[in-house]
Amino acid sequence: MREERTSLQKKEPSPSEISHTLFVRCFGWPTLHLGEQPLEDFASTKALGLFLYLAHHPTPQSRQKLMALFWPESDEKKAQSSLRSALYSLTQTLGDYLDTQRKTVSILAQSPLWVDSIAFQKKLTSQDPTEKEEALGLFQDHFLAGFHLKDAPLFEEWLQQKRTQLSQQAIETLTTQLEESTQLHDVEKSIRWGHQLLKLDPWNEEAHHHLILAYARKGEDHRALQCYSTLRSTLQEGLGLEPSEEANTLRERILQKRRLPLSKPPKTTDFVGRETELQQIEQQLLQPSTRSLAIVGMGGIGKTSLAQELHKRLQGRFLHGVYGLSMATLRHQDQMLSTLAHTLRCPIPRGKNIKDELFDFLQECEMLLIFDNIEHLLDEQHTIPWFAQLLEHAPHCKLLMTSRVAPALPSTKLYPLQGLHVPTSTKDPLQADAPALLLRTVRTLNAHYQPAQDQELLLQICETLGGLPLGIKMAAPLLLDPKGRKILEDLPQRVHQLQAGQHLQGNKHTSLTEIFHQAQELLPAEARQLLEEFGLFAESATPEACTSILQSQTSAASTLLHHSLLSFDGQRYRMHRVLHRLAQSKLLHAPTYQEKRQRHAAYYLRYIEPLEGASADKEKEREAQIAQELDNIRVAWGFLLEQGNEEDIKLYLSELYAFFSHTGRYHEGYLWLQEGLEDLKEVAAPQQERLHTMLSLYAAGLRSYTDEVEASYQAAQACLEQLDQEAQPALAAFACNILGMLEIYRGRYTEAQSLLHRALQLFPQETEPRQRIRAFVNLGSVYTRSGDFEQGKAILKQGLQFSEEAGLLHAQAHLLNNIGVLCIFEKDYTQAQPYLQQCAALSQKLAYAPTCAAAFENLSEIALIQEQYLQCLEWAKQSKRWAEETQDRSATLRAWANIIHCDHHLGEHAACLQHCKEALQLAYKVEKRPPLMGFLTSLTKLLFLLDQMEIALELGAFLYSQPATEQQHRAMLAELSIPHQEATQKNAPTAQLEGWLSRLTTLFQSIEEELMQTQVTAPLDSLQ
Repeated sequence: MREERTSLQKKEPSPSEISHTLFVRCFGWPTLHLGEQPLEDFASTKALGLFLYLAHHPTPQSRQKLMALFWPESDEKKAQSSLRSALYSLTQTLGDYLDTQRKTVSILAQSPLWVDSIAFQKKLTSQDPTEKEEALGLFQDHFLAGFHLKDAPLFEEWLQQKRTQLSQQAIETLTTQLEESTQLHDVEKSIRWGHQLLKLDPWNEEAHHHLILAYARKGEDHRALQCYSTLRSTLQEGLGLEPSEEANTLRERILQKRRLPLSKPPKTTDFVGRETELQQIEQQLLQPSTRSLAIVGMGGIGKTSLAQELHKRLQGRFLHGVYGLSMATLRHQDQMLSTLAHTLRCPIPRGKNIKDELFDFLQECEMLLIFDNIEHLLDEQHTIPWFAQLLEHAPHCKLLMTSRVAPALPSTKLYPLQGLHVPTSTKDPLQADAPALLLRTVRTLNAHYQPAQDQELLLQICETLGGLPLGIKMAAPLLLDPKGRKILEDLPQRVHQLQAGQHLQGNKHTSLTEIFHQAQELLPAEARQLLEEFGLFAESATPEACTSILQSQTSAASTLLHHSLLSFDGQRYRMHRVLHRLAQSKLLHAPTYQEKRQRHAAYYLRYIEPLEGASADKEKEREAQIAQELDNIRVAWGFLLEQGNEEDIKLYLSELYAFFSHTGRYHEGYLWLQEGLEDLKEVAAPQQERLHTMLSLYAAGLRSYTDEVEASYQAAQACLEQLDQEAQPALAAFACNILGMLEIYRGRYTEAQSLLHRALQLFPQETEPRQRIRAFVNLGSVYTRSGDFEQGKAILKQGLQFSEEAGLLHAQAHLLNNIGVLCIFEKDYTQAQPYLQQCAALSQKLAYAPTCAAAFENLSEIALIQEQYLQCLEWAKQSKRWAEETQDRSATLRAWANIIHCDHHLGEHAACLQHCKEALQLAYKVEKRPPLMGFLTSLTKLLFLLDQMEIALELGAFLYSQPATEQQHRAMLAELSIPHQEATQKNAPTAQLEGWLSRLTTLFQSIEEELMQTQVTAPLDSLQ
């Protein structure tokens, strides 16, 4: 009987048995149902407890044991009577379910019984993941939650043991399931298991972490932050603890999403099939061991479409999103870094290495980066070296690539992509991926098309094209044309002949090329011309550009769309790369090729023509238009360089320089100009030499914003020497300006003054207004840094007047801020504030983050000096927000300094100390010495306020000894009565600075701990 009973409880009741089965649910308050009929008429809670106990013990239980369990305080005769009464009432309620013997009681072996807690334990032992999930689905609350028998201690002991055992099993299984679902980025399961686990174990911080991460990955950041708040209040109220560093880091990573652009999947509508491929790639990508994966296949096989579909499917699986980048129009690996930085809006501060900044930006990001069409960017070893470095520095990032050539990148998994499935059986052949795509494309052209009579031809087309999606789409319109049908019927033979004549193996590209040429022959003349001339563009163009440059009619574009030779996303026409190359090959032999290139160049170069007196909104609109058309502008720029017209090149070069510098795309602009130097090879000397000098100079100017200061200096110096020989004063002035700026960066102020004064003398009043303004700004900066405030202010005011006359709004913002700074140094705060407020208003209108951060920082400085702490705190927070937007660590650090002082003066000591620790973490990453010294000077002042005199004097003496400590910071140290000490070292070694940062971190940690210990017995002011 024992074996029978166990096997009965193992299996689930069949549908026919459900109505006769007794269902016992023990998770939560116990409930019993016979089929769907609830059973509630139990004589007593003890009788129900007796049945539940028997249901969990497959062997017969002695009556003596049951009496001891349920009636321990009664004498034997009374206990026997109570047991008989309970068993009788159970039989009346349940029917024939009990086997009552003279000495034992048990559940009848043949009784149809299902108990959720028993089913739960059996399912947990299964190797089938679905069974485990079903088991967890049964566990909705603790075992017999709320059920107690006060006068039955032995039963209560069994109940507690069983409850603990089942709860522990559920917690362990839920923990395992939760960890696995988090590793596999399965957000729905993570949310389900997370909530269920926290219901059982609300203080489980790891479960909270998983739940926070799942909601953030899903894009529900508000829910994620609510979960963090729940964790914090749960720990504080229940255990008196704060969330762990891991939880706080996770919160910061979620907040970091605000600095990223919205990650939008591409809009695609014509994707068909590939379900197996999608599942396989998705499964591989989400494995923790997979860091990078490459989809490899020939052109037209559908790599880009598959990557775009994966972009949509995986969008809600990564904390910081999925970002797709097309590499098709790039020429060098270095441009990939610039493109990625621009896509993620990762600004590269001046003097910083783009790769280092980008890697640091991505260090805590969890995202999938999709690099489409990388084959032409692979080096000779078929690698992109910085990919491996990126994965090492950004452990939460993954890469997905598409390429016609298999990349040989370390640890990269390859997924060879074949054509769409072509059926070999006759059962529903048109349901397979390849004929399904062909049929769907045909029906978009003719909704009434019936494929029955063409089934054999449809399969033949798909087979001849090898399931190539691009070829199938081009074949669809031919099927509806009598001449086209004949071409398709003869296609296998024509492809065979071409392969035989050219000794080719494989037919996919041969058949695709043949389809392209045959489709072109069937086009009307106007559409055929548009198809060929579209090769002028960089794979995409607006309808307006097609009309203006190619004089094409809307009907011609419609015809190409009809024949799947173009696509349209609502804004731009696009042509597949394979078709684009075929169109270009025909265009190269056209007699009017150069004339058409001239029209294309004239159209796109107008975007970078000088724009005088433009409003802030107009400038922003123009920059957005240039960014949108940058690929076609690059093509036009290449043509302009080939023509070698010096005046035109100089005109447009200045505007390109302004665009790249205003938008912070310095590295990208430098690479553009380096490409331009290659295009000059066709220009005759000596004109080539003059143009080479011009481009090299502007390239050096953009390079000066990167970390390659010395290389930029050498290049600009060589250009200046050449320009002096050629007597070109405007360009020589520009070179002096660049060199002056670099001398400032190197800390050589005397040399900088000489170069910048020469620049102002050389610049013609009527030309190069932007460069003339830069000279004013840079010269004013030199005088400021060297302590000659009066002369600096006079220079800057000259520049402000000039910028107002020239209508240069960005320049006005810079100059207004710098004049305000000089007024602060002169302690003329009444005059400083209007300049800074004008700067802040103009910068916000321009959405120009660098000067916004600077203006609010300086306003907060004034408010701090005037002891207006609430106003100072508001402005300092604004400064910090704008500085973080540009990833300017130095500016962020300066904003932190003002926030920290406001915290202290407002009595918010706990916040003050916490902010000190956060700021010190940032200070470790700031490599520029002047801002770091300025921050340490502010902390020196705070140490005085905290009565930490010994360490304050020691730190102040250290700062005095450093040349990188600027004049205004020396003045602050003097005000603190720190003895003046001359600089004895060239600069502070990195180890010394790190030593100070470490000491300060430890100090503020200890003060914070002391504050926490004294909060109950002493007022906060005791630390002063």
